[in-house]
Amino acid sequence: MSWISALIGNLQRRYTTAKEQAQARQELEATLVKAMADGKLDENELAELASLYQELGLDEAGWRRLQARLYAVAVQQAVADRRLTPEEEKALEDLAAHFGIPADTQARYAGELARYRLLYSLEQGQLPELEPRGLVLQRGEKVHWQEPGEMLEERTRRRYEGGSRGVSIRIARGVSYRIGGHRGRIITEQEIVPVSRGELVITNKRILFRGDQKNFTTPWQKVIDLNLYEDGLRISKEGQRKPALIRFYNKKNAEVVGVICSVILNRYEEQEIMS
Repeated sequence: MSWISALIGNLQRRYTTAKEQAQARQELEATLVKAMADGKLDENELAELASLYQELGLDEAGWRRLQARLYAVAVQQAVADRRLTPEEEKALEDLAAHFGIPADTQARYAGELARYRLLYSLEQGQLPELEPRGLVLQRGEKVHWQEPGEMLEERTRRRYEGGSRGVSIRIARGVSYRIGGHRGRIITEQEIVPVSRGELVITNKRILFRGDQKNFTTPWQKVIDLNLYEDGLRISKEGQRKPALIRFYNKKNAEVVGVICSVILNRYEEQEIMS
């Protein structure tokens, strides 16, 4: 007897009334969801679960809800490290087929799974090759990513603070007499503002931003510092005092951009070591 059979048998002995059986189903669901999260449900136990659960009087709708919950937990478990391996993806496909998870339920997680599948493949060195959009490529150059965004720059802003204008009394046309005022001061502040809209393009030879107002480009060998933020990238290159700041419109792709840049930079570093 498996632990699932023993659990259901124990619940049946403890709960006999309709209200108690409903409580038993809730307890069983909580236990199964936790077991799935802990990785304790194997294929045999999943098969056994379908038949045994009916003994607690669960209707079809309730059974489908439990299946959906177990699938959701399995997805969370698979991508807990923000990566989706081929083995993890196969396990999810098998679970969905076993339970007959509807396509619309699986579709809820499709975007998340696709992103983590991509991140895993990128870390394995499998960079995508995209068709360039209006970009003249150099010989042997390949486009690996294009991300819409905007270029930012630090600007100085001055404002008046702390003064009082007093009371203005008009005494003649075009002339005012001011009383009760005192001087304030000029405050200088630095702020980050967008200066150009366009897209960041990452190739095997360079990283560039093509904008409607400003552009930026540098070969990878000239990159001296690269910082990834949750919604953008800062790129410093040789011979340029100010770094280029790029903010992405879709911040969910920031990690994808960071991994691609990391893979390319590591390749150049390996080439330098070998040369």
